[in-house]
Amino acid sequence: MLRLGSLETAAAVRLPTLLAAFHQNHPKVTLTLSTGTTEEQMQAVLDRRVDFAFVVGPVRHDRLDGVPVFSEELVLAAPAGIRAVEAANTKAMLVFRSGCAYRVRTEAWLRARGEPPRRIMEFGTLDGLLGCVAAGMGVSLLPRSIVERPQHAGQIVALPIADGQVDTWMIQHRDAVETGAMRAFKAMVTGGRAQAAE
Repeated sequence: MLRLGSLETAAAVRLPTLLAAFHQNHPKVTLTLSTGTTEEQMQAVLDRRVDFAFVVGPVRHDRLDGVPVFSEELVLAAPAGIRAVEAANTKAMLVFRSGCAYRVRTEAWLRARGEPPRRIMEFGTLDGLLGCVAAGMGVSLLPRSIVERPQHAGQIVALPIADGQVDTWMIQHRDAVETGAMRAFKAMVTGGRAQAAE
């Protein structure tokens, strides 16, 4: 068995191909995947409820090892028709619940721009958040790979922001006893470059 945890965004865009490839090469390994915020997934690894988790990095923790595996560009997801970040500044900010690293980035981005506090609407699911962006309720900072999926064409636009780069890390407990399935999965995801976080 291989127990994985992930951000909803990585689970939606980055993991399906990886999981399908791993399953094809290791059909006898049972895979489980749970989603949640970066904070929740780090705790799941610390509690040994998952073997690996995909979270926003960098991760600096004395009981966790990790390596960056995906690089994402954060953009402002806005309803179709909005053509500039400045035109979106009256919209509510749609965010995930507390513990979400993208929410922290959103709050820091607003402070750096000197923008007044906005109405915050909190969501528990990616689909719910995106549906409300498409319906014109507000805007959200999300990876471009999520915003530009074909199902959102004509409904949501991706507006570039300054300093929008963010890395997704794969983490595990530093004291984990690796099974054969864990070693195979780590080698596939990292291409053999996995190392301890400094």
